[in-house]
Amino acid sequence: MRINSSVNKLTRRQRLQIIKFALQYCMDVFGYNSRKKRGLSIVITDEENTINFGEYRPCINEIRVYYKNTKDICKFIETFVHEYTHSLQPCRTKYMSLLEEYGYNNHPFEIEARRVASEHKKIIWKKFLKSKKK
Repeated sequence: MRINSSVNKLTRRQRLQIIKFALQYCMDVFGYNSRKKRGLSIVITDEENTINFGEYRPCINEIRVYYKNTKDICKFIETFVHEYTHSLQPCRTKYMSLLEEYGYNNHPFEIEARRVASEHKKIIWKKFLKSKKK
């Protein structure tokens, strides 16, 4: 398995292993949002959302990753980390007002989520592979 391998060729079990590892990494490195009334739920779905690779739903504290929209493992991990970053931000109260002010591409939460995901996707993959060799 390589980082540029198709995520669609992975088994459900392999996709879950990668996401569980990424979740643990994110919790260890970034912490988690303890202000939420519900625990974070994660849905890895084969639904085809033509617009998004993933989304964070702040009202129900849920991350959804549309794995069929992600072309490879790298984008799969990047999408998860991006959405995890949103789970730490005050999306429920501030996202929409900032969206109106800045638009999507210049939205401060989106800029941060893209940066964090870009910086950590390969680190997570390398650590995941290393953990499988043990």
